[in-house]
Amino acid sequence: KEATRHTLGLGRNSPTSQTVGYGLEYQQPFFEDPTGAGDLLDEDEDEDEDDGWNGAYLPSTVEQSRPSGVTASTSPCSTYISFFSTPSELVGPETLPPWTLSDSESRASPPGSPSTDFAAHGESLGDRHLRTLQISYEALKDENSKLRRKLTEVQSFSETQTEMVRTLERKLEAKMIKEESDYHDLESVVQQVEQNLELMTKRAMKAENHVMKLKQEISLLQAQVSNFKRENEALRSGQGASLAVVKQNTDVALQNLRVVMNNAHSSIKQLVSGAETLNLVAEILKSIDRISEIRDEEES
Repeated sequence: KEATRHTLGLGRNSPTSQTVGYGLEYQQPFFEDPTGAGDLLDEDEDEDEDDGWNGAYLPSTVEQSRPSGVTASTSPCSTYISFFSTPSELVGPETLPPWTLSDSESRASPPGSPSTDFAAHGESLGDRHLRTLQISYEALKDENSKLRRKLTEVQSFSETQTEMVRTLERKLEAKMIKEESDYHDLESVVQQVEQNLELMTKRAMKAENHVMKLKQEISLLQAQVSNFKRENEALRSGQGASLAVVKQNTDVALQNLRVVMNNAHSSIKQLVSGAETLNLVAEILKSIDRISEIRDEEES
């Protein structure tokens, strides 16, 4: 916003037509007005313009007729200045423009005139505004330093949190990679275990079948053992009678062997004599063959 000047002057109906003015310059506000005092000031100024006051000084009789207008116009001004002032303007009373009158204005206004009273009133108002500005500046300065400290703390805390988040992200990424590798390893182990379980199931089924066959063989063997036991018991019970029968059979067999031996001796003798006869016949045949060969040679 551009600099503005609040002017107060004598009205046209006053004894002197010259105006006495004072000004307070301010630049762009450092903070926006949270109370909305600027809007109130603008509304009051619009009402004053409509009523024809225009911030001009009127005699005391007219001022007494409108005391509320003056109060409404001065209070928002101080509030407006206290909220819409920059730190560069609120450095102290040395940099503010002095509340003085020009030579022509001082000569035109003799002591005890309304212009002199208005100048004194302006100076007191300026001092009051100056004190208000100084208090506001100190408060804003303290608040600004506090806000800067808080901002520094927040920035450092934000950097710390950002670094912590980055560290956690790196840790999380490493953990995810590790979990993925562990998952693949676990998946391979599970597959291997499943294959081993299938093999063990097949082996168990084969073993179960083999056990069933063995049980069947055992039942058969038990039946055979029971049969053998019964036969042994039967043999043991009939052992006495069987021994006599065995002896009789043995005697008969011996007699038969003797008869066979005698017959064998006679047969052997006959065979020997027959063999001798056969040898003799063979020699005779050989001699006949030789005689026939000799005859054939002679005839040839």
